[in-house]
Amino acid sequence: MYHAHRWAEPARRPFPYKLMMVATILATGVVFLSSHSDSRRGLVRQVSSAIEAEPSMNAPVMNRAPISEGNLRVSSKTEATRLKGAILAKIGTEETFAVEAVGIKAIGSALKALAILGTPPRNPSFTPKKFQSSVVFKRGYSEQDDGKRLNFTIVSFEVQPKESQELSEAHIEANANTDLIVRVSRTTQVVALASKMAREFETDPTRSLYMHVMGPHAISTGMKALCVLKNMLAQSGIYNKAIFKPKFVRENGLSIVEIKVHLEQEGEEGEEGEGGEGGGQ
Repeated sequence: MYHAHRWAEPARRPFPYKLMMVATILATGVVFLSSHSDSRRGLVRQVSSAIEAEPSMNAPVMNRAPISEGNLRVSSKTEATRLKGAILAKIGTEETFAVEAVGIKAIGSALKALAILGTPPRNPSFTPKKFQSSVVFKRGYSEQDDGKRLNFTIVSFEVQPKESQELSEAHIEANANTDLIVRVSRTTQVVALASKMAREFETDPTRSLYMHVMGPHAISTGMKALCVLKNMLAQSGIYNKAIFKPKFVRENGLSIVEIKVHLEQEGEEGEEGEGGEGGGQ
């Protein structure tokens, strides 16, 4: 008699065993993800602690920096509208002072406050106080809890109450066809922007430039470029101070900050006292 041969079938796993295997795999995944998440949370805590210790994000640390007495200190939480009032009060004293900021947000607040003061008022009967500004890099430090000293860079806006802006306005009108407009974005490189302005001023030190900036990163880039510009011009034998005046303008339906830049000319300070326009502040 012929008997059909049957191949041996593999033993089938019972359903509870399969369920236990799936549960084991899921539990292993959960343990891995939990440990990975703990490590990421630990890293985030370390980075957060570093940010909290960074002077650009912490106003009290800025207060401990060696800043000259009588200057205004700007933190990341400073509002431009309130800072404007403080700057206006300092301009009323007719003494040169500095607005010192660390970090992108603080630099943006400082420039916006100056731009508010530099924007022509809607009320023609109101005569704003005149001033001129320049910007330089300074070094600051703060003492840490572990006794170490943290060094950082301060962007210092030097503000001087004076009427020399009348001369700058006349120069701008006379050179309206040659003035260059430089648009600064968040991707603009500081050194590249400073080099472009340096080449223009080396060609004609009496000309004026305009920077159009919008957003905190562009503002920070523009101000840092002006600081670098000073050193680049000095290497070419030009030691005139780069004077700037910001104001708000409308472009393509957007509100942007326009920064007018020119080099302080020989005798500009002496001529300001003879100018009859805007003599009283």
